[in-house]
Amino acid sequence: MAAIYVFQCFLLLNFYSIIEGNSVVYNIDETDIPATYVGTISNSTNLKDLAGKDDFGNLKYTFLGTDSQILSLFKIDERTSRLETKGIVDRESVCEFTKICSLSLDIAVQSTRTSFFLKIPVTIYVNDLNDNAPVFDKPNITLSLSEASLVGTKVTIDGARDRDTSDAYSLQTYEVYPANTPFSIEFEKKLDGTSIVRLKVEKALDRETQRSYQLEIVAKDGGSPPQSGTLFANIIITDVNDNPPNFEKTQYNITVKEDINISSVIGTIKAVDLDEGDNGKVTYRLSSHQSDTILNLFSIDHLTGELRVSKKLSYAPGKKYQIIIEASDTADQPLTSQTRVIVVVEDVGNSAPVIVVNLLSGSNVAHITEYANKGTAVAHIAVNDDDTGDNGNVYCTMTSDYFELMLLGNKEYNVVVKQKLDRETIPNHQVTISCQDNGKPPFNVSSEFNIEIDDENDSPPKFSSIQYTETIFEGNKKGDVIVQVFAIDNDQGKNAEIYYFLDNEGSLIFSVDSVTGVVRAAIELDREQTPTITTKIFAIDQGTPSLTGTADIVVKILDLNDNSPKFKKEVFQMEVFENKESGIEIGQLFAQDLDGGDNAEIVFNLPTGTPIDLPFLVLPHGQITTNKVLDRETQPSYGFYVIAYDLGYPPRTSTASVVVTVKDMNDHRPEIKGPNYANNTFSISQSSKAGRIITTVVAYDKDKDKNSDLVFSILNTATYFSIDPKSGAIFLEKDIDVKPGTSFSLEIEVSDEGVYPQKSFLTLTVVVGTGEQTAASNTTNMVIVIVLVSLTIVASTIIIAVIIFLRRVDRNAKASKTKPDYYSGGTVIDPSVTVFSLPDDSILCSDKKKKKEVSFSIDDDQDHIGSLQLPTKTDHPFDKMFVDKDKRQGDDSHSIGSTSDSGRGNSDDETSRSPHSTGNRTQHKARQGKHSGNSDTVFSPRKISHSQPLLYSPSKMNEQHGSRPLKFHTDNPRNIFHFDQQENGPVIDCVV
Repeated sequence: MAAIYVFQCFLLLNFYSIIEGNSVVYNIDETDIPATYVGTISNSTNLKDLAGKDDFGNLKYTFLGTDSQILSLFKIDERTSRLETKGIVDRESVCEFTKICSLSLDIAVQSTRTSFFLKIPVTIYVNDLNDNAPVFDKPNITLSLSEASLVGTKVTIDGARDRDTSDAYSLQTYEVYPANTPFSIEFEKKLDGTSIVRLKVEKALDRETQRSYQLEIVAKDGGSPPQSGTLFANIIITDVNDNPPNFEKTQYNITVKEDINISSVIGTIKAVDLDEGDNGKVTYRLSSHQSDTILNLFSIDHLTGELRVSKKLSYAPGKKYQIIIEASDTADQPLTSQTRVIVVVEDVGNSAPVIVVNLLSGSNVAHITEYANKGTAVAHIAVNDDDTGDNGNVYCTMTSDYFELMLLGNKEYNVVVKQKLDRETIPNHQVTISCQDNGKPPFNVSSEFNIEIDDENDSPPKFSSIQYTETIFEGNKKGDVIVQVFAIDNDQGKNAEIYYFLDNEGSLIFSVDSVTGVVRAAIELDREQTPTITTKIFAIDQGTPSLTGTADIVVKILDLNDNSPKFKKEVFQMEVFENKESGIEIGQLFAQDLDGGDNAEIVFNLPTGTPIDLPFLVLPHGQITTNKVLDRETQPSYGFYVIAYDLGYPPRTSTASVVVTVKDMNDHRPEIKGPNYANNTFSISQSSKAGRIITTVVAYDKDKDKNSDLVFSILNTATYFSIDPKSGAIFLEKDIDVKPGTSFSLEIEVSDEGVYPQKSFLTLTVVVGTGEQTAASNTTNMVIVIVLVSLTIVASTIIIAVIIFLRRVDRNAKASKTKPDYYSGGTVIDPSVTVFSLPDDSILCSDKKKKKEVSFSIDDDQDHIGSLQLPTKTDHPFDKMFVDKDKRQGDDSHSIGSTSDSGRGNSDDETSRSPHSTGNRTQHKARQGKHSGNSDTVFSPRKISHSQPLLYSPSKMNEQHGSRPLKFHTDNPRNIFHFDQQENGPVIDCVV
């Protein structure tokens, strides 16, 4: 046996190793679609051969291991072996920083019937899709490079990152745009998908040639087409002191007369340094390496370069003064340049040239549009010199950055535009024309004039703010000011004259003064409809063509308490079991207020005037709880109003109705009412036969439904007797065959059908007598019945006579009294609604009920009647609380032959004893018997018990009252009443 066991183990191990080598490989693309098909394990392996045809259909497929990542990505059908994705398979999330993404999992294959088991290794390669573009950490950067940077200098910047890591779709190249810049890009890829990028200087930089470069560095991946990310680089070239001051002329030639005044400016020397800051600030001085004569005769302003005469000059034929002037910048290591100034002193006798300026605008000031092109003439210059020879040869110069002289001919020039003009930047230019003849000594003269730049409409209006945000309370008046906007235009005249207007939608809500920019409300605003209004306002100038500026106006509407709370239902139906402890929650009120803040905070309560003995509380948050134990048999339902008010100032309110039905609990035992025999003993004839009903057990239960359904049974063994379990009738099971005088004791049980039944018991004694005795007994019973009926008729006649008499007395007494308050017995639940208790069955208009009717007369004038706002809808919540006579009798009586008064409605005495009707009964005494054929009792307002609104029917009223004059004071068409002239008011006859 041991050898066989070893052999079996050997076979099993070999089989498992063979199966272990049966692996499956799938390739899928990364996807964001759940339930993407991966493969079917059974189709990808030789499982059918391994497990056998018979067992192949019994195989179950499950995952091995607890790798949460694998289980969150894939699912397998246990029966079909279909492998699918469970959710999103994002290659960059599951295989970050790897070029090849492979997921390994093990599938357990086992038979549900045999011992077959197989582990299949599955490898899933997730193919990369080009679903990620290279992304830079920042969209733009600013770099500073010195213009002294050598060619080959490299600056490292943060490169882009591409979450795709496969060779095909990862980051591949960087390019720089535009291509004609002195920069190139080098980069190295890192393992995490990012890269090290170096900006390389390929050409020498010169700040004076170009101060900055705007580059687009574009990173591209290997997709087709490739995806890309762009970095905007602002390269600022910083200055080094690599430029010395540069004089405008390499040599200045100046001629002065020998009688020139001391301190006179004989010329201005100007040098320009292309560097910036201190590197480009120029100062002037006379070179110290020249004769003392030059240093004593001349001086120069070190800032302006004005060359002056310091001492009296003397004329000598052919004599010239050569002055060396140095210009230096103010850098830490300043650079210096020199120029030569040749000063020739002329003998006095030569006349100076005369400059004639002719302004082409025809005024004292030259005008030219800012749109003027280069070369446009502004003024004409003519030079007059009456001298001859060199003394009459004149040449002129002008100093200006925006204008220059253009030679027209001998001694004539035009002043023309040198570069683009902008009135908003420099509205006025002052130019100086200098002319010098070639006399010996030469004369140098100058002339100045102003050039004003005329405006063109090239500047749009600009608002003081791109967005104006203001608030206003809803319920505003038309014309209320919202905001005043302001825009400026840098142009002049009509080009700067601004008018305001709103967009089409905004003009429906607001108006704007086109000149002042005051925006006003054109309508009354409602926060609940639109809490925030955004519109555009435009400023347009009057230029040709006109230009426009835009701004946003955001108006936030502040809330006013203009919405009352609104209940979600007009009627809240609730139920509660009787006998539950006080304080239990029976329901929740719900209301909504469209306002905001405190104006929308809702508090619930009972309205003023609610009866203090109402057994319910309304909590501030709308929960309704009991405040005492309820008894369904005392009152089966309640109706009352609730009020919701918000916390606004002043608060707003609304009301709703609540109907609470008290559900029955089996809290009453059956009450046995009969049969009523002395000592519970009765006799039967000896000749009684089987099947005869000998008596009936009469009982009822105050509970409801199953709790009031009764079952009758005999507990002890009774050979001769049986009882009907439903009716309580006791039958003879067989003929009486015992001697007279024999007695039987019957133990009767009466049980209800509640979950926990209540029971009552009765013991009856049955005595067997002779037939004659039974007959005599029946005769005696008949006599008793006749006597009782006669007494009842006599008593009823006396009562009716007394009622008629009392009604006449009351009517006569009422004529001398003031009009009573007919609503003093009502319970005011809402200031506009008085609710009265249900009329009993005695005033229901019915062909079956004619002997006993109740009338309710209202003698107040029309104003009083108008205050009684009865519901006009027949589906009022209290309508459902009406219980008709037949239904109440059915609920209260549960057995044949019941002698109980329950279910017949209130009797006259019961009506008069209502705790809320005594006062009203006194007030209405005078109206009893006033309506023919109507009540013996008075229906008066009282506390809600059944809470049934009065319903009226004009058709029924016409049937009962014929052509009596009618006058309605209620919208409810179902009243049956007439207008009584003597009572001066409507009198209710009955209720349908």
